[in-house]
Amino acid sequence: MPASGQPPTKEECAKHGPNTTCHRNIAFVCGSDGQSYDNHCEFLIAACASNSHLSLHARGHCDDIRPTTDECDRIGPLCPRIYIPVCGSDGRNHGNSCEFQIRQ
Repeated sequence: MPASGQPPTKEECAKHGPNTTCHRNIAFVCGSDGQSYDNHCEFLIAACASNSHLSLHARGHCDDIRPTTDECDRIGPLCPRIYIPVCGSDGRNHGNSCEFQIRQ
């Protein structure tokens, strides 16, 4: 199985052409396209057929994948897009109290 984030190798694609019959065991994997595949074999067939950069995102159904702490840290806090201006003690206006609290 390729490492997460890596597309299948040429050797894997040679073994998993469009006529490949996969086993029926359900062991979901999540592709970088956000699509869940029944198992790794089904993922390889799709990835190799698409000639794209489809890669393995994670083991498990995509709906069950939670972002890692690192991913959440990069996103940062999110505030509602409601404009209720708040003036800080420094004289600067902030879009709302959430944005004000983040910038303190």
